[in-house]
Amino acid sequence: NGPRRKSKFGMPQYYQVSSVYGSFTVHESRCLVFRNGTLPEYTMLPEYRFWGMPEFARIRRAMREVSTSHSNATKLMERMVQAIYKQKDLASTLQMEGGEDAVMQRLRLIDQARSFLSMIAIDAEGEEFDFKTFQLSGVKDILDANCSILSAVTNIPQTILFGRSPAGENSTGDSDLENYYNYIERIQKMMLRDNLLTVLDVAFRAGVSNGDIDQIPDYKLTFDPLWSLSEVDQANVDQAKAATALTRAQTAQLYVDMQVLDPSEVRKGLASTDEFNIEELLDSQNTDPLDWGMESLPESGFQGDIPPKSLISSGENSIIKERNEDGGPGSGRYPKGSGEEESSENSEPPADKPKPCTGFASPQKLKAHADKHGKKEMGIDSETEYLQKAINFLNQPCGGDIDGYTTESGKVVRFNRVTTEYAAGRPGGAVNTYMLAKFNNKTGKPNIELANKYFDNCKKEGR
Repeated sequence: NGPRRKSKFGMPQYYQVSSVYGSFTVHESRCLVFRNGTLPEYTMLPEYRFWGMPEFARIRRAMREVSTSHSNATKLMERMVQAIYKQKDLASTLQMEGGEDAVMQRLRLIDQARSFLSMIAIDAEGEEFDFKTFQLSGVKDILDANCSILSAVTNIPQTILFGRSPAGENSTGDSDLENYYNYIERIQKMMLRDNLLTVLDVAFRAGVSNGDIDQIPDYKLTFDPLWSLSEVDQANVDQAKAATALTRAQTAQLYVDMQVLDPSEVRKGLASTDEFNIEELLDSQNTDPLDWGMESLPESGFQGDIPPKSLISSGENSIIKERNEDGGPGSGRYPKGSGEEESSENSEPPADKPKPCTGFASPQKLKAHADKHGKKEMGIDSETEYLQKAINFLNQPCGGDIDGYTTESGKVVRFNRVTTEYAAGRPGGAVNTYMLAKFNNKTGKPNIELANKYFDNCKKEGR
């Protein structure tokens, strides 16, 4: 597995790095690129087109307005109460020589009295001292509006950015937190995930090279959940998961009863992951095992065309000779007309002949297999014709060019050693697949030698 990085088409091959340590050129394979979004083509600054707008440049104006509005509001609080001094004939006094100094000296005396004595003394006839209070209505609304704008451009709710309680009647702030956590998850997936995978791939390869680890593990990168559920919410989630698991188990049991799935396939799905998907199991059993090297062929307890024990009568005429594993008579490995094929006198057909398969598990699966194998590999255009050929191929006994076996669970496998036709299905149940094994799309022909080799190995190993 190579480093899991996206396509590099249209990306730079080298980057020019400028820092306090100087400028130098770096190959792209040595760089982890973090881009802050995508801007239109006709952006004012060219560097913004590739790297995206810096986060500070995007929120700078809103931050400045919030800072300025709060500082000015504090100054308004200091000036909201204004002292007013009234003096009789003040204008005439200021016009007199030395009048301005006399008035200023009087004001300083009153201010000192307020500061030191917390009281003032004025002439009852010619002086008056009063306070004027200014109204600050609307200032709070301006501050709230600026804070809302800053919260909007930063995508951070005010409950986190300013530590405020949620505003509004019956408001809990859960929706704001949910939007914020979704925003963080987008950043993790779009900006961090690929770069972290690259770092981990390099670290694991270095570990293998240094001998710290034996091999690169098959890992999956997941981020810690941002939302911490309460006990009640966690109990509801666990209950929903339990109900989902119960439904899946009941669905699996239904498919097992219908003989669409083997119990072993369900156990395999449970062993691979704690949460198994029925549709994935159905898709995996309908895949083409010979295309994978026969790794997924079912376990075989019988050879040849011997049916399972449940289909063998206990009568004297129902005894069937088991096929030889060494390729002798009865193995189905001798071509027709060679004189070595198995004689019908040496074996008797089973008393209870297995029922033919009824068709694919669903019309969608029939269409998928008919399109992939019928049209492309066998030249069969009709889905009905493809299905009938699959049923007929599975229903024929082993002998001559036809080889096969039946599993303990009753699944029948048939393989033509000359044409590499391969089919698997259940008697009276669904057809799993019908195809040309090891078909080469480039040459338009199957690889007969490779298909036979894989089939022999799987049959020998009982897979």
